[in-house]
Amino acid sequence: MVHISRRRRSKKSTSQNKLFIIAFFVLLLVLSYNLISSRNKVVDLNIKNTSYVELIRFENNTMTTIKDEAKLKDIIFKINSLKGEEVTTEVESGGAIDFINVYDNKFKKTEIARSGNFIKVSDKWYKLDNGSSNIFENIFKEYNKTNF
Repeated sequence: MVHISRRRRSKKSTSQNKLFIIAFFVLLLVLSYNLISSRNKVVDLNIKNTSYVELIRFENNTMTTIKDEAKLKDIIFKINSLKGEEVTTEVESGGAIDFINVYDNKFKKTEIARSGNFIKVSDKWYKLDNGSSNIFENIFKEYNKTNF
């Protein structure tokens, strides 16, 4: 009888140790993913501090002001997901430049300009990956006045 009890305790202890090790590695994986994914982040905007957004496209001379909270949340989420690498040289615009102006509650403007696969935020140029460039373009396709 005593021998069976020890075996059960041993199995229970072993399964608890395995569970602890798995939980530890999952936590480590999540933390490392968050650290790596934030490394190439271009901009970090706070939705709670955002008053409104302007989408300006000079190609067809349109400007759209967005104040709807649900749309703002979606746009800020998409802007925050943009990833790229900082480039040191000044980028020459190879065509029309699109602007997204984000105004906070104190009406301080954060200007985001895009020319091709390059984006300018706070006087720094970044080269966007193709996915981020498509996200930027989709913001205009979804929320620009000409699409309503």
